[in-house]
Amino acid sequence: MKKNFYEVLNIQHSATFEEIKEAYQKAKLSLSQDNMALYSIMSSSDIEENISQIEEAFNILGNERNRRKYHLENDFSVETIQEKTQTEPTITQKVSAEEQIQATNTKTKPEKKISNLVASNKFALKYDTDPIFEKEIKETKEFSGETLKKVREYKNVDIARMCEMTRISKTHLKNIEEENISALPARVYTRGFVYQYAKCLKMNPEEVAASYMNRVDQKQQKI
Repeated sequence: MKKNFYEVLNIQHSATFEEIKEAYQKAKLSLSQDNMALYSIMSSSDIEENISQIEEAFNILGNERNRRKYHLENDFSVETIQEKTQTEPTITQKVSAEEQIQATNTKTKPEKKISNLVASNKFALKYDTDPIFEKEIKETKEFSGETLKKVREYKNVDIARMCEMTRISKTHLKNIEEENISALPARVYTRGFVYQYAKCLKMNPEEVAASYMNRVDQKQQKI
């Protein structure tokens, strides 16, 4: 199985149609162009790839026939499909989601004047600089979850604030730091999360994400 669309939308195999629809809408809203925080810490290509996977996941799981075929092809239980999706056409649902995104963007326009200041305060780091540790960070070539946690704590950012800064759940943040491979989301999400994590801590996001994902790939090969 090349892609697990349930992981893309972060839902269970037994999710009802309404849960699938809600997860799709939340995922699209989180990647809307009005989300300045996200666009300041993720590359455009990463965001476009995430959006593409979200759309593909909804096209499959948001349609009863496609979803049943997907379950059969990937040895998922068809019985877990609890609710038929014929109450409204998939295309109508997608338009509804896009309309919701547009409405949200319109609603937030008056707040754009202060958004830069809010973002600046949100990502500000206040900590006592340790030249020795700064040098150690700069010379580090392999970034493990333990290393990321050590840098986070050094820069005086607790999990709650990191969650606020990155908009990544505490559970995902802890799984990244503990390198809990089996509990990490789809690869594209994990890489994006680590990229955000590193950028918020003023590290080299490309280098950190590449190094971390290399560790993940090596560990998965051993499983």
